[in-house]
Amino acid sequence: MKESITKLISTIERRTWHFIIIAILLTAIAIPGVLMLETETGLNTLVSSEARVFQDTKKHDLAFGSEPLVILLEGNTTDDIFSQENLLVLSKLEREISKHKLFHSILSPITIFNLAIDEAFLHQKVLEEQINAAMTSATEEDMRISKAKNLDAPAQAALISQTQQAVMTQFQPYIDIAEQIGVPSLGNSTFINTVLYNEKGEINPAFSKLIPTEGNVLITISPVGNLTHETSLSLVKYIENFFFGESSK
Repeated sequence: MKESITKLISTIERRTWHFIIIAILLTAIAIPGVLMLETETGLNTLVSSEARVFQDTKKHDLAFGSEPLVILLEGNTTDDIFSQENLLVLSKLEREISKHKLFHSILSPITIFNLAIDEAFLHQKVLEEQINAAMTSATEEDMRISKAKNLDAPAQAALISQTQQAVMTQFQPYIDIAEQIGVPSLGNSTFINTVLYNEKGEINPAFSKLIPTEGNVLITISPVGNLTHETSLSLVKYIENFFFGESSK
């Protein structure tokens, strides 16, 4: 065995260029095949697709999306991050992400603001219905009293007017608050601040996960599950382009 190795080394030393040329030719032949190789980084490269953990992970990704992308916004919370101009940009981002087929969901302050807008309009509607119901009930009661007391038309009108004023007085504090805040919208800074801060001027607890500290705002975007590495990178570039590319112009 030792003698064979010695002969091989001797042969290589005498014909070095022959072996170099052969090595180059073998490398050239292998290059096309190497270029056709694809790198896989999915879970199936680590765990069998038949395994329970693989199936559970796949179901989770389909239901809740894959690993989220987190965007950090820095600046003065009210004057910078939630300025009227930036609120429009963040609202546009939320709309585009919601329509994009490769994104599962987005959670941002805009999400909460939009929920607050819907809730505020619902409260306004309920308040109007309560006032109308109270007015109707009070008027019907006044009509019953007027008939029982046989009141004439002027006396009946006076009784109804007095009762309606009492009803409006009861609801006036709620009406005043609604008028002070104004129409619920992202363009209404008074409404935004009312939602964002509590009575003590502190960040509303509803934003605690999205605004961990004053001046830092988080946006969490979850892609759909089971994406390739290349597709995931393309989504990162998509978001970068939104803020810094043509989409932001």
